[in-house]
Amino acid sequence: MHEQSNRNAALPDAPGDRDAFERSLLPVTRLSGLVGAALVLVLFPLWSLFDAVLEPALAPRLFQLRWIFMLPIAIAAICVWRGGTRPRPLYLAVFALLTLPALAIAWMIPRVEHLEAYLIGYSLLISAAGALIVLPLRWTVAVLIALLALVVALSWQHPRPAQEMAIIAFFLGTVTVVNSAVAWLMWHVRLTQFRTMGELETRRRETNDLLDQVVRLSNEDDLTGLANRRRFRRELDEVVQIDLPLQAAIIDMDHFKEINDRHGHHVGDAVLVAVAQLLRLEFSDSGTAARLGGDEFGVLLQGEDLASRLVRVQQKVAAGLTADLNGIEAGLSAGIATHTPGESAHDLLRRADQALYRSKNKGSGVCVDGID
Repeated sequence: MHEQSNRNAALPDAPGDRDAFERSLLPVTRLSGLVGAALVLVLFPLWSLFDAVLEPALAPRLFQLRWIFMLPIAIAAICVWRGGTRPRPLYLAVFALLTLPALAIAWMIPRVEHLEAYLIGYSLLISAAGALIVLPLRWTVAVLIALLALVVALSWQHPRPAQEMAIIAFFLGTVTVVNSAVAWLMWHVRLTQFRTMGELETRRRETNDLLDQVVRLSNEDDLTGLANRRRFRRELDEVVQIDLPLQAAIIDMDHFKEINDRHGHHVGDAVLVAVAQLLRLEFSDSGTAARLGGDEFGVLLQGEDLASRLVRVQQKVAAGLTADLNGIEAGLSAGIATHTPGESAHDLLRRADQALYRSKNKGSGVCVDGID
């Protein structure tokens, strides 16, 4: 029940959502209107053959009437063809396309002898409005009401016997009610499909966002936002495999345990974040800076100036990190190793770690390939 209520809450019910749904139907409205126009343009004049057989006395007048209406019907069909991107002109063209032949047939119904054939013809227009032509529901209802009103008004002006008037009213009224129900059902089916597709698209975007977040978290350190150990090792392995010139550095905070013990872990975290920011700024244009764990960082750089750049970072750390960390004495030690052709990533990091060990023994500083 709770899941169903959440799903219903996610369905678009705002007017803007309805407008978006109606706009999404414009291509279908145009296509169905063109199909209806083709049928009307072919069948409406072709029905004059039935006029000649069923109503020989009225056939010349009916033939003339049909061809008089063909011009505005053709104009309406052209408007349907050209109005695919503008809702209101397209709806008005479809409205005219259905009501123009209906007006002609409604004029015929009170005057012909063979009533059933013309009622069937009129009911085809009602069925087209309800089941074939795709319009917004309010426009479909307007068309159906107009079709029923036309035949009622013209039959009232030229009344037939009461029994036949009752047949006209019952038959066309039934057809109108049935097609109104069909139009309502089809409209809500399409609206439900549109809402479902919208919800699926929303879920798809949410899923993609979550996947992007998972990928980011799998490659990014939570605290500092730098690359994590996994990404550091992956990039190192990729460069080593193709033997590109590379320098790798392992960096360690000096006396970091004392900072945690004296000022608390929250200050220690703030120090790590500040150092990470300095590394990010220094290597944002090239290289990769990563937090390998704890107070240990790593840097990969394709070039020969890694030592000088780390010295700049070290000097900034020694000069003070941020105003909030004023008074916190922090320092860095770093070991750098330069990749040699054929050397494995493991061996490269081992030499950088040995250089870091020598730097620590000195108390601080940057040591390159074990050379002071």
